[in-house]
Amino acid sequence: RVYNVKNTKAVTFDGVARAAAKAAGLDPSKVELIHYDPKKFKFPEGSKAFPMRPQHFFCGIHRAMKDLDWAPKYDSTDAIFKDAYENDFVQFKAAGKLKGDFVCDDIILEQAKAVVA
Repeated sequence: RVYNVKNTKAVTFDGVARAAAKAAGLDPSKVELIHYDPKKFKFPEGSKAFPMRPQHFFCGIHRAMKDLDWAPKYDSTDAIFKDAYENDFVQFKAAGKLKGDFVCDDIILEQAKAVVA
């Protein structure tokens, strides 16, 4: 059996983006979010733009809690992102191990800029 685990609260993609901004020390209310239709873009072969789904996706953790006698360590999306930022991103960045591929992001943002102009 496979379990999707997080915490007990659902979060939208916008909520994920704002939690990531907050964890990075930015004001989430000042972060510009760009929504797009992935069907309107041609991305390089083998590339996917985040989010990988054009709709929100929520998963329940209650079965994992029951079957595995498990409880989430963090009680909010903000807490999960704060931990990931401090204990993963910052550490990888300091060690020079970040491997970001932003080709798809650049394509989306370039087209969004053209639409606004």
